[in-house]
Amino acid sequence: DISELELSDIIDSEKIQKLMDEFYRLTHIGIGIIDLNGKVLVKTGWQDICTKFHRINPESCRSCIESDLELSRKVPIGTFKQIRCQNSIWDISTPIMLGDNYVGNIFLGQFLFDDETPDYENFRQQALKYGFNEQEYIAALDNVPRWSHETHNAAMSFYAGLGEIIGDLSYSNIKLANVLEERKRVEESLWESSQMLNLILNQMPSFVFWKDRNSVYLGCNYLFSANAGLSSPEEIIGLTDLDLPWKDTEAESYRADDRRVMETGISKINYEETKLTKDGRVTDVLTSKIPLRNQEGNIIGVLGAFEDITDRKLAEQEIQQLNHTLEERVARRTEQLEGINNELESFSYSISHDLRAPLRAISGFSHILSTRHRESLNEQGRQYMDYIVEASLRMDQLINDLLEYSRLGRKSLNLSPIQLSKIIDNIFTDFITKLNEIGAKFFVDKELPEIWGDESLLRQIFSNLIENAITYRRKDIQLEIKITCEPNDKGYILKITDNGIGIPQEYQEKIFNVFQRLHSEDEYPGTGIGLATVRKALNLLHGSISVESVMGTGSTFIINLTNKNHLNESPGTNNVSGR
Repeated sequence: DISELELSDIIDSEKIQKLMDEFYRLTHIGIGIIDLNGKVLVKTGWQDICTKFHRINPESCRSCIESDLELSRKVPIGTFKQIRCQNSIWDISTPIMLGDNYVGNIFLGQFLFDDETPDYENFRQQALKYGFNEQEYIAALDNVPRWSHETHNAAMSFYAGLGEIIGDLSYSNIKLANVLEERKRVEESLWESSQMLNLILNQMPSFVFWKDRNSVYLGCNYLFSANAGLSSPEEIIGLTDLDLPWKDTEAESYRADDRRVMETGISKINYEETKLTKDGRVTDVLTSKIPLRNQEGNIIGVLGAFEDITDRKLAEQEIQQLNHTLEERVARRTEQLEGINNELESFSYSISHDLRAPLRAISGFSHILSTRHRESLNEQGRQYMDYIVEASLRMDQLINDLLEYSRLGRKSLNLSPIQLSKIIDNIFTDFITKLNEIGAKFFVDKELPEIWGDESLLRQIFSNLIENAITYRRKDIQLEIKITCEPNDKGYILKITDNGIGIPQEYQEKIFNVFQRLHSEDEYPGTGIGLATVRKALNLLHGSISVESVMGTGSTFIINLTNKNHLNESPGTNNVSGR
């Protein structure tokens, strides 16, 4: 940056000093070149009256500096300024400019004109004032050069021109140095870019090439040259496809593609073709070609690349065959599983139904014994009778849950638009007595959406989840149940959150299996089928459920329900089991 350069950065002070010393011997005209900081870079012919007197005493030296500052102010380039300094000696200056930047001055002078008489009385007063030896001081005054006005004018014309020359030459040299430095940087950058481009091209797994308007090769990477049977990329320069080991029909096809891309200016991307290798193998390749343009945007050739996809094509064929075989095996296995599932559901329904008759007998007779003959039994007999009654009631509930679970897969869905808030309101009504009894709080989003589903299944889903929250509540705090809803890209996400006992991490993938219980009947009553029913109902609705839970803090059951547009898709796999 030229604006940051100082005068010492742009002139060779040592050479100019030698030149000015010789010039002083010829002209006896003293000179000084001083930068803007007051640093003297060149000095010759300075008079004793200044160096041994005026600039030695602090007070007279201050007058010298003030005179120097006045002398260097507002001097236009190519001109000079002349003043009688505060110590009564003539001085002259001319500026040195570097372009538009003011960098220093050429000072000359320390003289008197030959047609003026020095005011000796004034100089004697200065000797007295500053403590100079008067005799030596006056002797130094008599040695001050006397210039004629002609000498003065010639000297100033010369040194004004010298100042311009120093500035112009320095400025030109700096500009030239900057240009050369920039050129060097550009050349280094181009070399580095070229090296980097070659490195990238030769490390690419693709075969890369470029040609001129006549489809003559201008270059390629190592992979392409090896494929063409050449020992290096340089060997391809000047060749055409007809010179390479492709078939003539292939070569003409490649050249026709080149012409099409160059004539239309439209790239041809990722098209399949065959290529013959140097050892005679036919390979499948995926090729792309784009027009090569110069700085003006004119098309000057074509840039192309291809990759060998022979192995990929063979792998795709194998995968297609494997997929076909796998699809057949999956279809057969699915058919088998559907048959087994139907048999299991039929068996479960039959067993549950057939157990009702003997269970009614047990329940009925035990009830009669408990009510009519209780007093005839001793305490132990009454206790056993209570066990029978309680067990028959639990068995009845278990059979009812099993029948409900098996019916889910047997009846057809009745899909229609359902107002979710209506479902929740009805369920809240069903549970309000129990919720009030335990002092629970029940929160629901103000606006729940209309969804597409089966009303009966939705009631079962939310009833089981709310009943689950009531059953597994903590006894030390007030139960809170919260239902929220938010849309997603396929439908809605509903969250049923409670502050109950929580579910251990290791059981969160199992608790929705049938009969999977984590607690005894005495601790928390239930059959272990309720949440399995929730999962099965959601599968029928193409939905899913997951759980997030922290022991001692509570659980959040997350339900994904699809909208009408996605109900024709295959049901999603459910990851979560229940307790």
